Order: sequence, then C-alpha cells, then structure tokens
Amino acid sequence: MKTTSVTRKDIHEKSLVEELLPDKDAEGVKRKQSKKRRRLGERSQEELESETQLVAFQQRYEIVDEENNIKKQSGVEKNSSYGDILDSSSSDEEEHEEDDMRSIGNRSVVGGEDYGLTIEEEQCLQLYESENYLNEDASGSSEKPTLASLILQRMEEFEESKRRDNQSLSQSSTVPPNVRDLYRKVGDVLKHYHSGKLPKAVKMLPSVANWHQLLSYTRPSEWSTASVYAMTRLFIANLKSNEAQRFCSWILLPRIHEEIMKRKKLNFHFYQALKKALFKPEAFFKGIIFPLCESGECTAREATILGSILLKSSIPLLHSAACLLKLSSFVYSPAVVIFIRILLEKKYALPSKVIDAVCLFFLSKQPEKSQRMPVLWHLALLVFVRLYHEALSVDQRKQLKLLVTRQSHPGITPEVKSMLSSSLKSLNQQNEHEKAMDV
Repeated sequence: MKTTSVTRKDIHEKSLVEELLPDKDAEGVKRKQSKKRRRLGERSQEELESETQLVAFQQRYEIVDEENNIKKQSGVEKNSSYGDILDSSSSDEEEHEEDDMRSIGNRSVVGGEDYGLTIEEEQCLQLYESENYLNEDASGSSEKPTLASLILQRMEEFEESKRRDNQSLSQSSTVPPNVRDLYRKVGDVLKHYHSGKLPKAVKMLPSVANWHQLLSYTRPSEWSTASVYAMTRLFIANLKSNEAQRFCSWILLPRIHEEIMKRKKLNFHFYQALKKALFKPEAFFKGIIFPLCESGECTAREATILGSILLKSSIPLLHSAACLLKLSSFVYSPAVVIFIRILLEKKYALPSKVIDAVCLFFLSKQPEKSQRMPVLWHLALLVFVRLYHEALSVDQRKQLKLLVTRQSHPGITPEVKSMLSSSLKSLNQQNEHEKAMDV
C-alpha cells in the first residue's frame, strides 16, 4: 500500500471554523473576523504611533542625562588601572545575565500596557530622535525648517554659484584658441548673412558673462546690415538694461553714425534695429542719444532721423521725463533742441521739475546774445509754450516774454507772445477773483 505523507501545510489548509461549520456560515464568520481584525489593526497602529512618540520624547531626555553621566565618568575611567580593567572583563558574564533579565522589565510601558519594545528597538528610536530632535541651533531653538525656507536656501545657493561662475568667466581674460577660431568663423557667416537662423554659437552669447569679449572675435564692424538687425533683436530681448546699453553704444551707435555720415540716410535694417533697441528705453537713451549729444558730433540730420523713431514709438512717461531732464542739462546744440522738441510733442503730463528744467534750458542755455537763434530753437520754444504754458509760474512767463523780444522770429514769435500774454491775463483774473472771494 502507498503511504501518503501528511505535511503541516495540508493540515492547516482549512481553518477550524471551516471544518466545523458549513461553507456559508464559515464565510460569514470569516468576514466578521476580517472586519474585526481590520478595526483592531487600525486602532493598534494609531495607538502605537501616538504612544511611541510619547516614549520617544521621554527617552530623549533620558539619553541626554545618560550622555552627561558618561562624559563625567569618562575622566574617572581614563585614570583606572590595568587591574581594574581585568576585573571588569571577568564580570562581563554576570552583566550579560543581568541584562537578559532586565530586558523584560525594560520594555516601554505607556498607560499600563506593554508594547514589547526591546532595548535594540529603543536604541533605534534614540538614534532617530538624536538625528531629528537633538540637532538644535546654538541658540537652543529646535524648530524644523519649513519647505519655503528650504526652497529659498536652495535658490540663494544657486544664485551664489551662478555669480561665482560669472565672476570667474569675467576674470579669466584668456579664451581657449578653439573658441576664438569658432567665433572667427561665426564672424565670416555674419559678414554674408541675409536671412534665416543664426548660428547656435551666437544664440548662447547673451547668457555668457564675457559675451562682449567673444563677440569681438566676430568683427562687428564687418557685419551685414541684416545681421546687425538680427543680433540686435537677440541681444535686446535677452540682456538686462545695463548690458543692453553696452551693446547699443558699442555696436549700434558706430554703425549708424557711419551710415548716416556716408549716405546721408539710414538703411532699412538699421532703422528696424533702432526700433527694436527702443524696447529698452533706458539702454537706448544712455547708449545712443546721450553719447551723441555729449560728443557734439551729432548733426541735425542725424538727430532728425533718430527723432523720427522716438516720435513713432511709444515710450513710457518716466523714461521720457528722465530723458528730457538730462537733455536740458546739456550744452546747447541743434541736436539737443531737436530731441527736446520731439519729446515735448508727445504731449506727456510732465512733472513740474522737468518743466522747470526745460524752461531754464531756453532761458540760460543759448549762444551769444549777438547771434540769432535758429528756427529749430524757435519751434521748440513754441511747442513748449503751447503745451505747458499753464504749468508755468508768473515769473517764468515774464522771463520767456522778455527772451522772445530779444530773440524774435517773424513767423513764430508773435504766436508765442500772444500765448504768453493771454496766459498772464488769465492768471491775473484768477488771482483777482480769488482775492474777491476771500474778502
């Protein structure tokens, strides 16, 4: 006969409930038991989590006390003799037996219940607590860092590393020879560029700290007009205001000045490049307009061409007011007067400080008294009086009226005088009316 071997697996395939009860009843009992087990499991997990936290906090202070005691006893142990060490080694067996007996009693009890935490488990908890809660600042604060503080810290570290990289790039004046050869070849491409995509080596330049040094290898004076427009679009869009000012004064200004001096007009691509540069008004004024006015080499033709761009484009009020304030401090020249007239014709509501500065420009910044003022000066004065005569004080109007009698133009001066006299009469009437109302 064949002997059938019965294993433990075969014996315990069915539970006691399944063997004693029918199939349907057994299923109901199993479902009830599973629900109860789930509930008990959830409760026990929640209680364990809350109570282990309490145990961890209690053990935290115990660990600190034990560490202090160990530090105090360390000095005594160092002075102990070699014979004491041998005695201690002989008593290790007794201590191991005592530890085994204490392991049952040292289990953590919270609320009168034993949760079975052995010494090893307590040590693990102590390590966790020592990493998370005992890492306090020097001031004693144990506050956990928030997500926002961590993000800000990482952002500051990233910015600092970026600044260091930029400083190292700017400080290193030596450029590898293969990079020089690359940008010289790029310069050959830009020399014959008409349309299409720019080389990838050019597109990455605005993000590099020493872009001006690398751009010098491309020989900007030999670029085609189309490449000047394409490069202006790229750099004005990606550079900050101070760096864009550097690009305008270094590349745009010499090419435009040379073009107007040679051909007496401006190329279409250069004109479009200036319009794109005006998207950064501060860079445009500081990089092109102010250097031209300060040099004294800007002709009336050049100022008229650049002024047409200012007249056709929309410029923020603050930038226009700042430009007028700066222009009024320059020495008199036809170019300065043209720029002032064009900005005044945009009819901004200028601050009183700017209006006073422009009025002072007309009163003081002028050539010798024997010299007759040109028509450009009279036109600019007419525009100023026509638009802002109401914002002028009585003294300013009287001074301008005396100025017009000295420097007169047969077609412009009568209109300026009539406007100033009418504004003076209206002011006097208002003052008399206010006095009458006060009485």
